[in-house]
Amino acid sequence: MTYEKNRIDFNHINTFNNVKKDIIKEISTFPVNDRSVYVEKSSGIIFERVGIVVKVMGGDDDNPFSTLYVDERGCVMTGGNGVEEDFCEAYEKLGKVGDSVTPFDISKALDINLCGRHGDIEDVIDMAEDYFVIDKSKAEDTVKIRISVDEYGKGQFCCDSNWYGFPTIKGINLNDPGSCSKYYNHPVGLTDLLVEPLVFYTRYLGKSINLDIDFNNYFDQYEIEEKSDEKIQLRNDEIDIYRRKYLANIREFIEKKFRELSDKNKYDPVKVERRRVLKEKFEFVNQYGKVIPLSV
Repeated sequence: MTYEKNRIDFNHINTFNNVKKDIIKEISTFPVNDRSVYVEKSSGIIFERVGIVVKVMGGDDDNPFSTLYVDERGCVMTGGNGVEEDFCEAYEKLGKVGDSVTPFDISKALDINLCGRHGDIEDVIDMAEDYFVIDKSKAEDTVKIRISVDEYGKGQFCCDSNWYGFPTIKGINLNDPGSCSKYYNHPVGLTDLLVEPLVFYTRYLGKSINLDIDFNNYFDQYEIEEKSDEKIQLRNDEIDIYRRKYLANIREFIEKKFRELSDKNKYDPVKVERRRVLKEKFEFVNQYGKVIPLSV
């Protein structure tokens, strides 16, 4: 594999931390061909790493080295926000090109995109399908969601599945499930993080799915010898108060919002076909019509 040095966006490199070009002492680049796929944490973009850039700073910089990845287009993946992070903080590995994965396997990409409002679940799956094979055969017919209550009385929603993937869902006002959470930098709530993905999964899988949602009863496996059955039951009695007070309203909200979004975002085969045609026309076109004759 060859790597073209002039394809690297060096102006992009020099935007890190608003660093001036004359402070950068040295920049080294080299190719990588292990077909590893990452998500860039500040932008949510999924990409294949084909090169590595190592920047050596001059002056009194506290962090003289910075290692960053280059995608298949030759762009240094930094999110374009002017914030420099080294590879161990900037990226999350998702797998390798050609891997068979599930939405659960790329939950980190869902988390970054949906919580940060960089894109919706359809955008993430579409990006992932450029590199992976999404195995639909293992999708359960029932999505199991359990709600935990934090110390502030807010809800955290977790999915018990090895196939379905959801972003982090926490800080939900149980009394008003339609409100947005204060835990995120952008206004997102249960509609964005749970209901919209559920609508997408029914369309993507082409089938109805069941939602099993309830409050999570207390059981701490690490304290099993310290907690008596009576104390565990006492905690679960407290959780049952939340269940009786909020669960019916949460279920009603999800069901109502699901119907609204399903009617609004009906599967459009014309749109899907148009997207396929455009992709073939522009993304896979041989720009100069040149082919390479191979013979043995």
